[in-house]
Amino acid sequence: MKRNYPLQWLEDIIFFYEFQSAEISHENNKQGKSHPGIEPILAEAEIEIAAIRASIQSHVFKAAATKKSSKRLVKYYYNSLTYYMNILFDKCEDPENNTPELLELSALLLDKLEALINFLRSNYSSLIGSDQKVPKFYLQRCKVKIQDSIKVLRLRLRSIKSEHSKNVCTIVLDSMEEFVRIKKHPYQVTFNCVKYRIDLLQKIMRLHSLETCVDRDEYPLDKLLIYMNFNSRTYVSYLTKCIIDTVNSSADQIGTLYMHFKIIKQLQSKPSLIYNPTFHSLPDLLEKWFLNEIKYRRKFIGGNEDTTALKREEIQKKVANTPKTKVTVQLSSDQIALFLRAADEMRILSARSMTEVFRTIVPHLATPNRESLSYQGVRIQSYNPEDVDKEIIVTALQKMIEKIKDY
Repeated sequence: MKRNYPLQWLEDIIFFYEFQSAEISHENNKQGKSHPGIEPILAEAEIEIAAIRASIQSHVFKAAATKKSSKRLVKYYYNSLTYYMNILFDKCEDPENNTPELLELSALLLDKLEALINFLRSNYSSLIGSDQKVPKFYLQRCKVKIQDSIKVLRLRLRSIKSEHSKNVCTIVLDSMEEFVRIKKHPYQVTFNCVKYRIDLLQKIMRLHSLETCVDRDEYPLDKLLIYMNFNSRTYVSYLTKCIIDTVNSSADQIGTLYMHFKIIKQLQSKPSLIYNPTFHSLPDLLEKWFLNEIKYRRKFIGGNEDTTALKREEIQKKVANTPKTKVTVQLSSDQIALFLRAADEMRILSARSMTEVFRTIVPHLATPNRESLSYQGVRIQSYNPEDVDKEIIVTALQKMIEKIKDY
């Protein structure tokens, strides 16, 4: 029979067997033996899965195949397999409404399709991406792993002396337990979502100490959570309350606010990581909160003589000039200089002057070898380019052009 699409065989197996298995005699399945009809079905599945692997490999490695067409093919199989695996998983989780034969077939097919999904993720992860929905069976296994980490940290929590560290750790663990407990999530659970939670718990477990020491400025958990962009509403509320308590007990409230603002803005946060992708990032939330709090206290409370003697604009400028997060550019400072100069002269970047372009952008950049760059030094380098730097920039731009064509 002619197929309408490549995975029709799988749909036929699932739905045909579901309706037919209720009429199968129980005698054919006694003594724990597999139903005679299961073996041919599994043999057919093996053949079809092998054909899918060969088809994908053949397409991806064709010289004429574009990255866009390869991505479309791999994502088609990945999303389709995820859909059917979720159907099989639901059947395995509902033994009361499914026959033993169907339960056995579902479990066996699930194992075989899992091997195919793992093959796709191992060999074509760049084509699939990390923002794809995870299959239910994979999510269940990850939740078991998360729960195991929670148990270990709950035990460690008992020995923590710092009340602040206990509270922060409890907030994290409670949020993770809620994630494990929920059956139907109000958002799409992606590989990034699951990986973030596993990685965060692993990083907490690897911390040498979870204790907070104010005198030595040791806040290991808070620094890690800010780095990991743990933008939980509960954590944001708790952290801002702690800052408010410290500020209220200070003689120079506005000065203390500015001090905390500067400290937090200097902490590194990884832009690609986020706990709740539907909510604002943690650095942005904290920055907005600090600015509103400073504005309120200046209006209704005021500062002491030492603080008010400073110009408000000057203080805000100093805070604003401290980048929240530096973006690492895989180029040298000479090559960055060439790129910015060309972008300015072609009016891709528009500012009052070229100096303004460098002053605005360079402080937020880093190179693999240098954490801090001087905008003046980088600007000067743009006027004496070397041929090798020109070639590297041209090559990088050509790769970007090819990448954009595949979008």
